[in-house]
Amino acid sequence: MEKELVWVESPKDYRYVRESYVYLRTRVNPPAKDAYSGKLVGYTTLKPDVARGPGGQFRRRIFRVYPHDICEDGPYGETGMPCEGLAPSDIELQ
Repeated sequence: MEKELVWVESPKDYRYVRESYVYLRTRVNPPAKDAYSGKLVGYTTLKPDVARGPGGQFRRRIFRVYPHDICEDGPYGETGMPCEGLAPSDIELQ
């Protein structure tokens, strides 16, 4: 289903990123800024044979952070993360 994971920022700069699903018009183009909140760190592209979903759009994953995710005294401390958080090294294509 997914073809590639594209990092807009170096994933090594983040202890965790937030995984979200968005519906987009294309399989490969970067998501438009209004498709998500926070800072975009990465996104997936899809293989050519993936069918369109509801409304003629493609369901794709994005990875993002909020300002409080990257500050040292954030709400998750030094080792925690939100429920949608993933260590970048653990992200694999689906």
